[in-house]
Amino acid sequence: ADDPALAAAAGAGRVLVDVGCGDGRHTVRWAEREPAALVVGVDAETTRLDRALTAARRRRLAGPLFVTWGMGEPLPALAGRCAEIAVVMPWGSLLDGVLGGDETVLRAVLGLGAPGAVLSAVVNVRPWAAPASVDRKLAATPEPTPEHLAALVDRYAALGWALAAPVPLTDAEARALGSTWASRVVAARASRLLRLTAVRS
Repeated sequence: ADDPALAAAAGAGRVLVDVGCGDGRHTVRWAEREPAALVVGVDAETTRLDRALTAARRRRLAGPLFVTWGMGEPLPALAGRCAEIAVVMPWGSLLDGVLGGDETVLRAVLGLGAPGAVLSAVVNVRPWAAPASVDRKLAATPEPTPEHLAALVDRYAALGWALAAPVPLTDAEARALGSTWASRVVAARASRLLRLTAVRS
């Protein structure tokens, strides 16, 4: 994360960042669709990227780049430089930030965006409909009720972002993300996915 080459690359053109990239499959798919952009995958744990890196080399992609970083604090090399921010199937503190509204994490994630940047977050809201299966990692994240989502709009607005009403994803749209976890929960019929979209003013 503190490599000067990352900051130099980020200043050279259009930057897209995949926050909480996991095994990197979505990041590689994104880099395929956006060959002219710098696509950066960011995750606190980046030891599961072998297949993603192999796929990127096989497809002769110039990127993506992967960065080990937890979003409990801003990522200086990319702060204010990203045209698009993707957060696909977050959990733990990242879910608490983008859906729960935890100010520390939300500020760090949104702080990556340049003026006019777009955030697209895909979250699975089914666990709250089945309380017996709620994972401990979800315990701190408020249930996305209409009241909570309305309050979330205000939290985004306070950081200079306009949050639109959430839109449900179809199974086909979820599979098209290229996310391993999204594909698994769809296959297991364990998903009810929403896309949250916000734009920085």
